[in-house]
Amino acid sequence: MANELRIGLVGAGRHGRYLAPFAREAGAARLVAVADPSEEARARAAADCGFERAYADYRDLLAMEDLDAVLVATPHSQLRPVSLAAIAAGRHVFAEKPLGLNLREGVEVVAAAREAGVCLQVGYCQRFLEVRTRMKALIERGGIGEITAVVAGKGCEPLTGWLAEAAEGGQLLFLGSHLTDQVLWLVGSPVERVYAEMTRRADTGADETTAYTLRFAGGVRGEVLVSQRVATYFDYVEVMGSAGRVRAEWPTMMLHVHSLALPEYDSPTAIRVVGDSHKPMYVAELAEFLSAIREGREPSPSGDEGLKTLAVLDAVFESARTGQPVDLGGALPLGSA
Repeated sequence: MANELRIGLVGAGRHGRYLAPFAREAGAARLVAVADPSEEARARAAADCGFERAYADYRDLLAMEDLDAVLVATPHSQLRPVSLAAIAAGRHVFAEKPLGLNLREGVEVVAAAREAGVCLQVGYCQRFLEVRTRMKALIERGGIGEITAVVAGKGCEPLTGWLAEAAEGGQLLFLGSHLTDQVLWLVGSPVERVYAEMTRRADTGADETTAYTLRFAGGVRGEVLVSQRVATYFDYVEVMGSAGRVRAEWPTMMLHVHSLALPEYDSPTAIRVVGDSHKPMYVAELAEFLSAIREGREPSPSGDEGLKTLAVLDAVFESARTGQPVDLGGALPLGSA
């Protein structure tokens, strides 16, 4: 197929196997090879996704296969080394969020991609979720006027497997990274100060429930809650402004709007976004990655955008540890553009 991109996958766990086939639907892409230390996971990826070859070691995949790009869907602790290896091999990289365990790791990956001249996209899929893209569009139309505050929450039942381990970052790196990215993307201003309080799991020591406040440049205030100690999944972001408010919920796909600036929403309005809440989001996410490769441009969310989220998450952990607010000054993290 003309202009077909050859894709490899590192990390054949549940999410990797779910994500990879959407690359074919996103554009002219061929799923060539997969790498995972688990023989069972490799076999399932080959059967479920149609990969032509499988490797136990990702380094063998990078050495043996002529790939254009690599999807990295590993545990958090492996995102940095696998991404760096793929970049060193000259491959474009789609790295699952949060890009690394901390800002230091993220800066290393972003700097390597910039030096190598390859595309690096961070897998913050919810930027492509229709209920959130509609929300973003309403804000950009001036539907709520000047942003004044944001509240957001995301949580689930207790995590299991590697996600439950403190060394992998716990709930903050798993779901808190998504939520923080959403808040930064929607508000669009640098964060100046972070204050957090946290409880940890008694069994693994991983963060369990964390509440953190964000002070943005320009005076916007944010309140964020992330938990893995709830009975049912929840995910919401609400942005308030001088002329109204808008709230988006997932997976219910409900959008709540009240605007004094847009006549069609002059009364409180609830909108249900009908359709699959997952597949279109992932297809759009990977379409952005493949298009950026073909067009020779930076994808979005870029590595630099990923660093902003990691800077906030580092500050959350530090503030929770010390009991003191952490000043970020609103500047981009060291090493970013």
